Amino acid sequence: MAHALAMAAVALGSADASWISSATLDRFLQSVDRPQVFGTQFLMKSGVFQPSQGKYDSTLIPDSLRGVLGVPTRVQQEAQRKQMESHK
Repeated sequence: MAHALAMAAVALGSADASWISSATLDRFLQSVDRPQVFGTQFLMKSGVFQPSQGKYDSTLIPDSLRGVLGVPTRVQQEAQRKQMESHK
């Protein structure tokens, strides 16, 4: 439902909706045990603070499309993960 609503917001021209539509797709994919495609979701491993993106097909969506959708590049995501990890 969240993804459908986010896509409706995109269709209506909401400037912020592109990122949330990407994030809701990734969240849905995780819920059905499939790899996320944008890498927007970070998980904690085994209750220990080790940020991970879990199953993630990082090669499916190019950085050029990530930019259009307001999603960080793979390099930016890795920097974000390292920053999260440094705050243990």
